[in-house]
Amino acid sequence: MPKMRRTSTKKTSRIEASHSSENNQIPLSPSLVSGFWSQIIECLVEISGVFKYDIMDRKASGKMKKTLKELTLEELWRLFPIFLVPHNPLWSQWFEVEAKDILSILKDVDVVAIHHIGSTAVPEIWAKNIVDILLIVEKPEDLFLATQKLICDEWIIMSHTQERVSLNKGYTSEGFAEKVYHLHLRLPQDADELFFRDYLIHHPDVAKEYETLKRMLWKQHVHNRDGYTSAKTEFVLRITELAKQEKATP
Repeated sequence: MPKMRRTSTKKTSRIEASHSSENNQIPLSPSLVSGFWSQIIECLVEISGVFKYDIMDRKASGKMKKTLKELTLEELWRLFPIFLVPHNPLWSQWFEVEAKDILSILKDVDVVAIHHIGSTAVPEIWAKNIVDILLIVEKPEDLFLATQKLICDEWIIMSHTQERVSLNKGYTSEGFAEKVYHLHLRLPQDADELFFRDYLIHHPDVAKEYETLKRMLWKQHVHNRDGYTSAKTEFVLRITELAKQEKATP
């Protein structure tokens, strides 16, 4: 995806989409938070109308399957198991298309950059069939505004703080959709995933080591996403630190 520039009424911000290469909290004004949540509620009220008729349809058909919100954590892990597949060259294209869509939705947000991250951005290694996207915005207010706009476009919040928001798309009551995305909203200087990604791209032997680790952990934690992620943490932190040291070396 080519580099793009857009002009904001506040300042010029460079937006780049690339797949190659909790901090001090900033208080938000009560009026901003109030306005944010009022718009979130408006969006949810509109969406709830769709859910209402979906429930009516399921009752009429005799199919009262649980919604995702009604599932326990164990049920969610079974519906969305850990699974790895060989590298798919289409993943980069999925990122390009989704990145353009995200940027069009967030045209009023002060976006710094958008990147393809995670194992799907690393050539030739197995990965979960989920495209990870890192979106960096200028300030905390932009996190709130971006989140508001994204959940009105069918993104689902997974977790949030004042400095980070994680959302997903492609999780359904029937399991994974054909295309699944995780979107990570961050502030500047909070993008260690780029160090890790680029190190793996430039060190194929380390990338294969990471693949071997993941394929082993996959079998051990197929229905335990937290366990799978935790078991990779030491490796990820160690390689990220190596990447930072390498980048800092003249």
